[in-house]
Amino acid sequence: MDSLLGQSRVLIYGRVIQGLKISVSDLDDDGLGYNKLLRNQFGDKKASDESKPKLAAVYGFEFEGHYYDLSAPTILLVHGSGVTPQEAGAVVGSDPKLAEDVKAWPYDKADFSMRLDVESGPLEAILLEDALASAELAAETSGKRVSGKRVSGKRVSGKRMSGD
Repeated sequence: MDSLLGQSRVLIYGRVIQGLKISVSDLDDDGLGYNKLLRNQFGDKKASDESKPKLAAVYGFEFEGHYYDLSAPTILLVHGSGVTPQEAGAVVGSDPKLAEDVKAWPYDKADFSMRLDVESGPLEAILLEDALASAELAAETSGKRVSGKRVSGKRVSGKRMSGD
């Protein structure tokens, strides 16, 4: 879409996830700061069905005229049921590999949203391995001193490290 604001557009491709509902009345505003940028993305109870927030399985996005596949689908907060890629003016709207039921949601790159990453598998792989590896690492490195000073709190590759 060529326009003055088109350079800031992100077009999200995916499908609304059936069976997951967002209850706006259950959201708590406490402690979210003054501007409530994320809270405002959830809308209000009186919003029309087309503008209500939904959770979508997102497979890719378009930015600055290029399409990018996500390595794995992710769940993203979107608004409404989406439109066809052709209606959104997508560059990949006529791609024959694009499934007919994939929808598009246009946003500005500065809009706020919420991303949920889902991982499935045995508990050993999705829960225990990371937690136990982090606990073992903390036990091995906590209490160590570097140049006579205790050092902790450094994150390396997403894991908390002590004794930098």
